[in-house]
Amino acid sequence: MTTPVETTPQLTALRKLMQQRNLDAYLVPGEDAHQSEYVAECDKRRQFISGFSGSSGFAVVTLTEALLFTDGRYWLQASRTRASVSCSLFSSLNVP
Repeated sequence: MTTPVETTPQLTALRKLMQQRNLDAYLVPGEDAHQSEYVAECDKRRQFISGFSGSSGFAVVTLTEALLFTDGRYWLQASRTRASVSCSLFSSLNVP
């Protein structure tokens, strides 16, 4: 069974940088810069910040929240691997 990944230190560091640069939100994609089918370890930014390793989805980090969006294929995996204290989970199909 997959266990949650603690990402509070990563979120804290990112939020500090966001404050220094006056950013309200930061989008963390799951893809690399070339939208390759297979993402290299060094480009797994969404996994680093949220704990979610599925191939579909993105994260949005604000100064007060971390949000993970994925579709129904990865809902169970995302709900088990994300750091539940640090990251809220949303279905990308149910966003208004």
